[in-house]
Amino acid sequence: MNLKAKKKKIEEIIDKFSRKISKIESKTLKLKKNIEKEELDNDYLIRRQAVDFNVPLITDLQVAKRLVETMQRTSLEDLKIKSWDEYE
Repeated sequence: MNLKAKKKKIEEIIDKFSRKISKIESKTLKLKKNIEKEELDNDYLIRRQAVDFNVPLITDLQVAKRLVETMQRTSLEDLKIKSWDEYE
């Protein structure tokens, strides 16, 4: 096999390899889009049902941790109902 034929064979192999990578990337992107869409659908349904059933929903991990910490430190006797005017 002469140099020109070897070069052509290498180019064919690279082209074939590139097409396979493109197919893999394309399938990965489609999969990622489907997962993102499913996540968005689930997120919407959870939020919608929380509103419909008047259930508090905390989606921020830091806020959830702070709430749990506060609930552990505070007793029901410490909680007093105030009118809006009483807050500073």
